[in-house]
Amino acid sequence: MKKIKFTVFCILSIVTLSSHAGLLNISTNNLQSRTASASGCTIIDSGGATFQGSKVLVVFSESNEENSDSTLVVQDLKGANVWTNDDWLGSRYLNGSLLGGTSSDVTTVYNSGVGRTPGRPTDAGILVSFLPGEAICAYSREKTTDNLKSVSISITDVTSLATKIYSIEAGDTLKNLINAK
Repeated sequence: MKKIKFTVFCILSIVTLSSHAGLLNISTNNLQSRTASASGCTIIDSGGATFQGSKVLVVFSESNEENSDSTLVVQDLKGANVWTNDDWLGSRYLNGSLLGGTSSDVTTVYNSGVGRTPGRPTDAGILVSFLPGEAICAYSREKTTDNLKSVSISITDVTSLATKIYSIEAGDTLKNLINAK
């Protein structure tokens, strides 16, 4: 019996130590106001598919509270790449430059990548790209009040889905969404 337990233990140890699963989603619930931001941070998985050498992520900042209006900033910890958005169908910026693509393209990528769009028009959301292994943070702040409002921030890696959906020929859509005009 001891021999069987030891064998099972060894097999499970090998399977556990050799398995590798990359980050697909991280989310946090927090409180925010005009003067207090909420944040969620992660380190981008260094394995798996990339698009033009980067990982493609969808970042949402959503609240279910009345009169809540989030703004979103996503950046690497060096501050070299700063992505911003106010309302998920509105303008998106990378380092202050307006990003391309249409709201229809954004909706398609969100639905394909995470299976949904943000719940309300005033929620923030942005498609971003970062190099594998980079440490990033998403910061959300309330626009409408100094009162604390609940917010959920999620960061989802959609690289493998995005690269399957947008083949080489249709890659311009994805490229337009993550590159400045």
